[in-house]
Amino acid sequence: MVDGTVVMPIVRIMTLELLAELEKRYPDLVKTITILVLKKRIKSVRDELSRIESEIKRYREKYGKDLNEFEKSMSNSFEEHEDWIEWRFLMELKKSLEEELRDLYKILERLTQQV
Repeated sequence: MVDGTVVMPIVRIMTLELLAELEKRYPDLVKTITILVLKKRIKSVRDELSRIESEIKRYREKYGKDLNEFEKSMSNSFEEHEDWIEWRFLMELKKSLEEELRDLYKILERLTQQV
């Protein structure tokens, strides 16, 4: 039996080698595919961010304050504790997705500026 920690790097290396070979033979095709995939991922991240922002807004409206204010004033109730966990997670996920989105836009900009 092959360990999964061994298989994934091998698959990744094979994929990178195949992409390098494809890029040598058909550079415009690889660039076009990469741009299409980046645009699709950007849309997906933006959609996810929109959903997360709606959830965060729901918590702000429910408690009438932002997360930092809520943390200072929350009680020991189970519901507030559960909401705090979810709200904190959403804020961290939002930050992570925003960073990814910035990175994706930078890469897309570099690709589209290449001649």
